[in-house]
Amino acid sequence: MLVNHLLTLFKKSVFTTLLLMWLASFAVAENKAAPTFTSSPVTTGSYQASYLYHITTTGGVGAITITATGLPSGLIITDNGDGTADITGNPSISGGPFSITVTATDSNLDFTDQFFDLTISKAVLTVTAEDKARIYGDANPAFTVAYAGFVNGETASVLTTAPTASSTAVPTTPVGTVPITASGGVDENYSFTYVDGTLTISKAVLTVTAEDKARIYGDANPVFTVAYAGFVNGETASVLTTAPTASSTAVATTPVGTVPITASGGVDENYSFTYVPGTLTISKAVLTVTAEDKARIYGDANPAFTVAYAGF
Repeated sequence: MLVNHLLTLFKKSVFTTLLLMWLASFAVAENKAAPTFTSSPVTTGSYQASYLYHITTTGGVGAITITATGLPSGLIITDNGDGTADITGNPSISGGPFSITVTATDSNLDFTDQFFDLTISKAVLTVTAEDKARIYGDANPAFTVAYAGFVNGETASVLTTAPTASSTAVPTTPVGTVPITASGGVDENYSFTYVDGTLTISKAVLTVTAEDKARIYGDANPVFTVAYAGFVNGETASVLTTAPTASSTAVATTPVGTVPITASGGVDENYSFTYVPGTLTISKAVLTVTAEDKARIYGDANPAFTVAYAGF
């Protein structure tokens, strides 16, 4: 009986020991928790700009495998095989937030998820209205824009709606400068910053010609006049700040021949002046010479003959 009792106690002791060992090993396994993330997500990026999130972990049993789901187009994850990984690339779409799940799994298939939202901002495109110039009275030239900020070799052809440039200037807008503004760009991957250009309006050229005149030697000069070429917008000399005048150096005693008539003195904010001289033609005065009547007696010599003048 004693032997049996001792044998029974031994068996129970062995069983108890094995049970305790098993429980201890289970507890050790339980203490080896799933992997833990030690890195903080990078939650923002830009369209077609380089993105990097370096993922690090600790804990877990054996080799750690890191995967990700929900990545936007253009991003990939690379498992470095040492408990780290990298999400890299150039996002080929903007928007979000994109819901991303990163999963770290150990060799016991214990895993931990890291969740974060990634927002990809639009690339900024600077659109500059290009400077232009024209003459007063002309129609506006074609307005154009220049771009800075395209990425990935893209051009304006990718834009949903390309910006345009415009100005409030019309043909009658006075000489000076007027802003050219750019606006209207629309795209899912680009936002727009606009820079004004300048339209420079220069003076129209007015050709002023002194009209030819004629007079007789000794007369006073006629009224000198001018003719215009180059008015725009249906305008006439009435719009000029100061109308040009014509003059000549000729006086009544100026000999027969030609003398220049010059135009000058025009002033205006919208017109510059080119002057063309005219000609004053002075012709001979007509002198009437009358032989004066005389008388004598038959047989006498002729008296002195004389003349009378009219027309000096």
